[in-house]
Amino acid sequence: MVTILFLIFLLCANAVAGDKTKPPFWKQAETARWLVHENIWGSVATISKRMEGLPFVQPKSFSDGNETTSTGNLYFYESTMDESMKDIEANNMVSFSVSAASLGHCIPTSHTDPENPTCAKVTFTGAFELVTDEQEREVAEDALFSRHPMMPTWPHDFDFYVIRIKSIWLIDIYGGAKDVDLEEYYAVDNSVNLKDSERDRNLV
Repeated sequence: MVTILFLIFLLCANAVAGDKTKPPFWKQAETARWLVHENIWGSVATISKRMEGLPFVQPKSFSDGNETTSTGNLYFYESTMDESMKDIEANNMVSFSVSAASLGHCIPTSHTDPENPTCAKVTFTGAFELVTDEQEREVAEDALFSRHPMMPTWPHDFDFYVIRIKSIWLIDIYGGAKDVDLEEYYAVDNSVNLKDSERDRNLV
């Protein structure tokens, strides 16, 4: 019993270390939204044309909203000349992953590591599509250009894209990964979520 209580203490300590706004591990939809809003880059996986069907992964800048707004949507500013975009032209189903490790969490120690289950990480799978709706294009532009100030200087063949999410895979604790419900994910109000997570930590 003492060992179990000590492990729970370590898990709670790890959950709040670093960024004070990280939701507790039992709030899975909130954790997924936190990961995508706090991160500004991740890794996108495609099926490679160049390598005839082998997987291909590369880092990509993205944003789900400006500093104060979280949409939950994964927006990108891409050129069709890019290697991943060539793959997407043939098969636009992709996976995209971000981790708390890129936010300064999970620094390798004797009890933490980026690959350890207590290091929050999420993978989204869906269709990588051009944003065509004018209102959504404005949202995408604000989300990306506000957090990536170099982007507006990129050449004219770049355009706004979004992953239309089909599934969300999250791991943030021992015991296996979870499939996050899409409705719950999009229902998260990040401003409320941050207050809730502070309240929950006060109860630990």
